[in-house]
Amino acid sequence: MKDNNKTNVMWKSVDVVKGCLKGLMNSIPSDYCWKDKKYWTGSAPEGLNCPTDEGWFEKLKMCNEPCDEGDKWLSLGVCLSSTPCKEGYTDLGLTCKKVTKWWKPWEGDWYEKTYSRKFYTYFNEKAGCPEDKFKFLARCYKSCEPIGMKNCGMFACSSATYECGTAVGKMTARTIVGVAEELLETVEVVVTKVVSKAMEVEAIRNFVKDA
Repeated sequence: MKDNNKTNVMWKSVDVVKGCLKGLMNSIPSDYCWKDKKYWTGSAPEGLNCPTDEGWFEKLKMCNEPCDEGDKWLSLGVCLSSTPCKEGYTDLGLTCKKVTKWWKPWEGDWYEKTYSRKFYTYFNEKAGCPEDKFKFLARCYKSCEPIGMKNCGMFACSSATYECGTAVGKMTARTIVGVAEELLETVEVVVTKVVSKAMEVEAIRNFVKDA
């Protein structure tokens, strides 16, 4: 009798856990959908939209502010002055150095021939996307707004912005539920085997007792 009570408790525990997991899933809204995988990689913005009328120019996938007239653009917003070094200074390429003692060339005054200019990349808001796409970092992704939904990151759409976090929670919960269901199925198999074995033992015990 005691064995049957223990078995009933085990089965009830399994049913309770299943009911809790189903309740958890039903309590989370489902206004969420994935975008087609072909849109996941995104595309490059339409262009840097450099203000060329102000002298800006595009190079190395960057929009660069022009250097002063006659000076040389090097890279990453760095310009090299074409102005000769001051009298008494030696031109070392990027700097001008005044050596006071030839046996101590590291001593003496010096100054840079380079200076900085502004530049921006595809990460800048000026590098726009087509109307049916939205910008995330330096890429353009298919927008959910044409179908009346909100963009939930790069890969999904949701009915409202707050649904994004809920949807992520739901996916996490679904994963947990999947693992839990596998465990519960394993528990059911084990319980069934234990019950069957107990019944066999009880039958043998009764047989021996009657004999």
